[in-house]
Amino acid sequence: MIRYTLRVLRVIGGVLLVIVGIIGCFLPIIQGMLLIALGLLVLSYDIPAARRLKEWAERRFREERAKLAEKRARRKQAHRKGPDA
Repeated sequence: MIRYTLRVLRVIGGVLLVIVGIIGCFLPIIQGMLLIALGLLVLSYDIPAARRLKEWAERRFREERAKLAEKRARRKQAHRKGPDA
């Protein structure tokens, strides 16, 4: 019974975080994307679709971070060569 109650509370909390996050995307006061990410994290414990979405977002974040690091390395290398090279 306690496990069921905790699961229900997690799902309600996760849904509320996602809803407030969506509202926060339109309001300058609330960090919408952060709350959506936290809501998906909470929901991923109980809902397989949220888990898959979280895993996709993690892969995408790693890929984008690697692209950014590569771009910075190229820019740094070009800066060291100077404009005459």
